[in-house]
Amino acid sequence: MAEFFDQTADGEPGLALFLNAGDPPLDVLADLVFMLDDAGVDCLELAVPFPGSVTDGPVIRRSHERALALGVGLDEVLTFISHVRPKLHRLRIALLADWSYSIKRRPMAEVVGDIAEAGADGLLLHAVPPRVRPGYYQATRDAGLPVVATCYHKVSTQQVMTEAVDNASAYLYLVAQYGRSGTAPAEGYADLAGTIAELRLDMSGHDRGVASGLDGPASRWAHGRKTQVHPVRGSFSRTPSENLHPPNTADDPPVATAGVPIAVGFGVKTRADVSTVHALGADAVIVGSAGVARVEEALAYNRDVVKEFADFVRSVHPAHTLA
Repeated sequence: MAEFFDQTADGEPGLALFLNAGDPPLDVLADLVFMLDDAGVDCLELAVPFPGSVTDGPVIRRSHERALALGVGLDEVLTFISHVRPKLHRLRIALLADWSYSIKRRPMAEVVGDIAEAGADGLLLHAVPPRVRPGYYQATRDAGLPVVATCYHKVSTQQVMTEAVDNASAYLYLVAQYGRSGTAPAEGYADLAGTIAELRLDMSGHDRGVASGLDGPASRWAHGRKTQVHPVRGSFSRTPSENLHPPNTADDPPVATAGVPIAVGFGVKTRADVSTVHALGADAVIVGSAGVARVEEALAYNRDVVKEFADFVRSVHPAHTLA
């Protein structure tokens, strides 16, 4: 498995959690991020908030609104990442940004370079038009920034799935159903097994291409990021320490992947969901709305957001918990 997710010794799946930057406010979010790192969580999908998302359910849409009300945009999120990333031991940060709202008014190569320089470990670009994708993939390769590619169970065509396999270099996000975040498939997750197996077969074919020296998208490179992390300038309180997964620099040679992890999300809310999805062959799970709802509740009732979220992580994935 690629380094983005480190399975625990007892075979537990990797865990990614979704949050909007700015919900909770960035100073509280910094403490929450450090808690996730201490708890051994693998990945934080950190979104740049954007309005009117048609793929998000009401919980995450309200989260976008709270963060936007605080004035959080791409520049603020990149500054936040540059502050916290040097202090993390294990947690990786995959930035999620909406192309139309946060990216399209800037030159692609420039904005991708800024994201890599800030210290993001990967990038998931939401709703990027087909005509823009070749330039996006090229820009991420040039910057050495790993890509989170997405496809939809039962809905994505073979062409879309192959494109995702070709270009995923952080992990492949398999959306469990077409619809809005927070809703689980009505028929359950069981038939995901076939889609996961199909993606693995595609990956094995492309890995043979890498081994034979083929050029192009199938020759995926991971973690060769041209990154110079900014020195810590803010007030986020944690002493920098040795990083178990330090950001790579421009001098690091690219490392070919042997198939990236497959992470399943949408509707994953409970420990039972996590176990079910993992048993079907997924390397990792992505939990979004359920965790965001805990943040919303804690803010509404003036509770300790970090403690509430730690309790949630413990309930959904006991392998990732504070000692």
